Amino acid sequence: MKNNTLNFYAGIISVGLYIYVFYGVLFAESLLNIYYLIVSIAGIFLWQKENKLQISTTKSREWIIALCMAITSWGVLYFILKYHTKSTVPFLDSFVTATAWAGTWLLIKRKIESWFVLNISNIVAIPLQFYKGFELTSLLTVIYFIIAIKGYFEWKRLLGLTKFGK
Repeated sequence: MKNNTLNFYAGIISVGLYIYVFYGVLFAESLLNIYYLIVSIAGIFLWQKENKLQISTTKSREWIIALCMAITSWGVLYFILKYHTKSTVPFLDSFVTATAWAGTWLLIKRKIESWFVLNISNIVAIPLQFYKGFELTSLLTVIYFIIAIKGYFEWKRLLGLTKFGK
């Protein structure tokens, strides 16, 4: 939300802990955190080129890529979780991860709409995490949900948008 590379360093520590916590319980969430680790490292390098990578709106081609990323990874993850793990929630676990992957890809490209895509993931993750016994993580995801709303409005202000999308 603050449009600062320091957030990626904090993310690296956080995702390392979550990889450990989710492993064996929420399989795709564990994979999601491995992805977040990679994205955090990439984000540091991309965002350090701040003059070259500014906040912008998502173009049609980028929406197509994000949608293909989400649908393809959802299907692949669902298949893996359903037939090769003991996951009791493969459909939702894979959905959360797939939408978060797409949203995070948009985020490291500094696309304002990334906040919406991330909140699609968050809104499903909150009850899923609670159901799996991760009540504090569910609460943390509620906080992420609120940050994503604030992030959208902050980036909208920085981008100079006065109306929704304009």
